[in-house]
Amino acid sequence: AAPHGFMRWHREAFMHEVSFAPGELATYLTTQTNVLAAIASGRESPESALEWLTSAVAPYFVDLTANFSFRCTVEAFQST
Repeated sequence: AAPHGFMRWHREAFMHEVSFAPGELATYLTTQTNVLAAIASGRESPESALEWLTSAVAPYFVDLTANFSFRCTVEAFQST
């Protein structure tokens, strides 16, 4: 950032927990770049990707939903 005239003035790390059902997790995973690239290239349709992801994550759920923890970092910069 410094070479472009910015300095970090705040940084905060935190955990964020999200509850997903299998279909919700599969839908979230369709936003990942490797899935988007497969769809954009025509190797997968959006429907086939979602179907595959849903069946792939389902065995990891012992209940209707599961909690997933995301480690997050937010940084704020100001111009120098």
